Amino acid sequence: DLYVVKTDNDFNCLWSLNVGAEGVEIETDAVQRSNGEIVICGYSVDNPSLGYENYLVRIASNGNVLSELRWGGSIWNRLHHMVVDDSNQVYVIEESFEANGDQLFELKAIDDFGNSLWSMPLSTSTLPAELKIYQNKLYVAFQEDGANGNHPVVHQFELDGTLSGIFISPETTAIVHGLVVNVFGVTVIGEHPNGVFRNPYTCVFNFDTSVSLEQAFNYDYNAWYTRAGVTLEGYTLVGETTSLGLGMVDWIVHRTNASCQFINGGTVGSAKSDLAGDILVVNDSVVVVGSSNGFALNQQNQAVLYFNPSSNLNNQDITAVATNCFYVGIDSINLDSEGQWLIQEEIANWTKSGDYPSHIGLYDLSGRCLGNWQNQKQI
Repeated sequence: DLYVVKTDNDFNCLWSLNVGAEGVEIETDAVQRSNGEIVICGYSVDNPSLGYENYLVRIASNGNVLSELRWGGSIWNRLHHMVVDDSNQVYVIEESFEANGDQLFELKAIDDFGNSLWSMPLSTSTLPAELKIYQNKLYVAFQEDGANGNHPVVHQFELDGTLSGIFISPETTAIVHGLVVNVFGVTVIGEHPNGVFRNPYTCVFNFDTSVSLEQAFNYDYNAWYTRAGVTLEGYTLVGETTSLGLGMVDWIVHRTNASCQFINGGTVGSAKSDLAGDILVVNDSVVVVGSSNGFALNQQNQAVLYFNPSSNLNNQDITAVATNCFYVGIDSINLDSEGQWLIQEEIANWTKSGDYPSHIGLYDLSGRCLGNWQNQKQI
């Protein structure tokens, strides 16, 4: 089932509820409309032998479930990335697997009953990296299939589904992991193969689809970008490396200008594996969250970086929060209207039972924990 909790800014529970049926419901994305309504998308599995169905839930600001929908006409259907425009219209990426073996991805506008208002197929056989909305235009970053393999592109759509721009990365072997659309332009980040190595890749486009600056770095070690945060002077790019630093996997955090040109930064991590989860920029200070198993024996702990983009990073900048859990990792982070962090985590308890309770933490900008919720109880 899905577990949803709403709190006030002091983390007192206003309401909480489980949504779901006898099967399994998986959430992949959520948005909030201007009237406070929460829309959650994903997929459901009532019978694994029958495949997946699209899953869409609407919850009013007072916690009342307005609708819970499942549908799909293929062997399986799944909803992924979702955005909402100023008129509260929802747009999603739908994945479907047909009886003839075709795997399809489509950008869709859907109404509150799951009906498709329009649909645009995406020429890709892999899940698109991201869906963004900026100045009443939709942007989808994905690997476009072609005669010579797939290569990264960004398609720009009007809100009626009309394709209005195609941004093509010159580096045809690159793999896009992240997309940012803002006043600087359209920026994709990711990796490209350099022999046996995975190396960082960035490409900044102008809004007329021309390339402002592409960078495909060639190093004799593994390092790649997965997330990007926007700062006053440009970006903070976050990724991972298996060749630098102290451990098997470490974080790389690079401060760049608006063209993704390196200013400073480096490798941060422990003697084991440190994985990046998400990035948030607050008043031009950067918060990176993820997980690490380098701070306690046989445990996967929360790991948080909090720094000014101009600072020189070192291992003292990483904050590990020890727990009794066998696994805990911070997946995503957002900022509420009061400037406090809302962190969503995945947890499996130390008994290794395979149980994954929902755990949400609220922190102020100094990193002080204001409260935690797990399984509908404050802890």
